[in-house]
Amino acid sequence: MNIVEIKNKLGNGCTVPYVVWCDDGKTYVVKFPGNPEGKRALVNEFVASKLCEYLELPIMEYKLINIKEENYDKIDKEDIKHIEGTAFGTLYDDKLLTILNAGMISRAQNSYDAIKTLIFDLLIGNYDRNKGNLMIHSISKKIIMIDHTHIFGLGTIWDKYQLPRFINEKFSVLYLHQFNYLNIMNSLKLNDIFYSELNKFIKKVKNIKKELVESIMNDIPSDWEVSNEEKKVLVDYIIGRFNRVDEIIELLNLKGDNNGKI
Repeated sequence: MNIVEIKNKLGNGCTVPYVVWCDDGKTYVVKFPGNPEGKRALVNEFVASKLCEYLELPIMEYKLINIKEENYDKIDKEDIKHIEGTAFGTLYDDKLLTILNAGMISRAQNSYDAIKTLIFDLLIGNYDRNKGNLMIHSISKKIIMIDHTHIFGLGTIWDKYQLPRFINEKFSVLYLHQFNYLNIMNSLKLNDIFYSELNKFIKKVKNIKKELVESIMNDIPSDWEVSNEEKKVLVDYIIGRFNRVDEIIELLNLKGDNNGKI
């Protein structure tokens, strides 16, 4: 997919995203390979989005976008380095609103996705789920997760040397932004539907196949410069932490009683 027109910079995010119109007729929020956080930000977004798809978590439609030198005519080189290659875009929707309190979560059409989001963030080492990236759609009333540039416990500075030590890291809610964490926990309704939804999610986490994660790594664009050794370490990180999901259930006190809830 290619860019037709760059419209405007979006907010003050550290990756300096732009609102962009593409040749599929849709508008996307695009993060460029030359963004200040580097290509690791795009790798993180891509891997997290693929995992969210597998887990059926609520994210925006996303695309890989071809970037050419002429696409940068409206972008200052001091904001973004003019690097040709592959960018990461998520569908732009001006009807997304910031979730401000637990009530907005509990009234959402997909309210049970909130706890799944929290568990996912702990699994994937996303400690940047701040006030601005857990949203609700004003029309559909669905919770939407956005922005996964800073995951794997190290954000955009992970490498094959540092990442392995985080595989067996002790899970802790203290790493999380407390605003969304508290809103999610305060929104919970621990009824039969809740445990049914949670059980299905945990089953998917536990049943993830190494081959699936490897296929995600193989789909990472080559110009994002992730080595085969780094891909292997990412696979080990994801599989290793997903296999420990029961620790998160214990941590969040979601096990319930002895009636087969979790």
